[in-house]
Amino acid sequence: MVKKVNRDKGDTVLELFLEKPEGSYHVREAARLLSISPRTAKKYLAGLTKDGLLLREKAGIYEKYRANRQSQEFKDRKVFHTIRRLRECGIIEFLETKLNYPAIVLYGSAARGEDDSRSDIDLFVVTKTKAGDIDVGAFAKKLGHNLHVITMSEDDLRSGKNKELINNALNGIVVSGFVEVFR
Repeated sequence: MVKKVNRDKGDTVLELFLEKPEGSYHVREAARLLSISPRTAKKYLAGLTKDGLLLREKAGIYEKYRANRQSQEFKDRKVFHTIRRLRECGIIEFLETKLNYPAIVLYGSAARGEDDSRSDIDLFVVTKTKAGDIDVGAFAKKLGHNLHVITMSEDDLRSGKNKELINNALNGIVVSGFVEVFR
């Protein structure tokens, strides 16, 4: 018989570590922050530890849990979480509408799942024509992270201006549209 697990609650517990991967929490602290019982918190923390997403360490007579930042599964979930948050805050839709459906690439530490609560989120936007500065302050506030948005026209991309930036961005994750380097 397959035991059904409330994935939503497990995801909520994991989200605590996705939002602040540098943090570590006692069971009671995690329960308080998530507004769940300590028993429920312990159950999900133990499950996430068994899955390799968290690490458990002794802190005196108590146990503390922290993100397993070396786990590729944790990094993958961190990236997915970041992309979901970008969509939920509205920045992707805003850029699509304002810039006529450009290619939007998440790059840098957020694209590798290595960012933490102090990291900025880097977006590389490839547009049909040159775009001016874009005010994303309201979205940064919603996310709780600084947003660094770089726009580049397709012509500038093909001409190879700023090759280091282009290489870094093209090793990121396309969140919207597609990047056409060659025609």
